[in-house]
Amino acid sequence: METVPPPQRPGDLGEVTPVVLPVAPASARLARQHIQSVTGRPEDGRIALIVTELVNNAVLHARSRPRLRAAVVDGVLTVEVFDDGPGLPVLRPLDDSPTVSGRGLALVDALATSWGVTPDPSGTGKTVWATIALD
Repeated sequence: METVPPPQRPGDLGEVTPVVLPVAPASARLARQHIQSVTGRPEDGRIALIVTELVNNAVLHARSRPRLRAAVVDGVLTVEVFDDGPGLPVLRPLDDSPTVSGRGLALVDALATSWGVTPDPSGTGKTVWATIALD
């Protein structure tokens, strides 16, 4: 496993090279496979759901090629997904609404140790990141 310096702040993996994913439904599967190689563990349902939501949001809402970066430092997995889309994601409450979408970030919020959004300094795009404590 490659050693990386600890994040400067949540959502900042410094020198970790991103994996560029296609604008396609297969991106989530490719991202989960990459996360398994980073953690060296079999797929974990909690991590798989978080990664799937972050990547699918980039593909579906930003309609841009997601760039995924991930590293494990001190037993904590940090996942970043950058996209070129405008605007920032909105956390919507889990409720009895009849809509079939819009709950992904609520799931990320419930399952991740922490998460957030870092707007790109250029004004185009953002990085949505999550940290997950590995047991």
